[in-house]
Amino acid sequence: MLEPFTRQSKQVVNLFELVRHRQDLKQILVAEKNHLQAPSVSIIKLSCEKIIKAITEQIEAITKTIQKLTDSDPILKQKQEILKTIPGIGDIVHY
Repeated sequence: MLEPFTRQSKQVVNLFELVRHRQDLKQILVAEKNHLQAPSVSIIKLSCEKIIKAITEQIEAITKTIQKLTDSDPILKQKQEILKTIPGIGDIVHY
């Protein structure tokens, strides 16, 4: 028998969007690090370094926000703790 649809809580939706954005930023970070390897013009390297720093700061901020959101919701916190019992799943992977 099918279960009736239940709407996700606002915290779960926010968590999903934050995790997705964090993943997008990680991809952009990899691309920028690759760009940093190619140019021989110093101003381009400087630009890449500034972008990498800004993206890294954003990833750190989003990671903290995700952790605060998870810690503030008992159900999300419980799910986080269960996931972390699996070998290889750590603080970052469970997001």
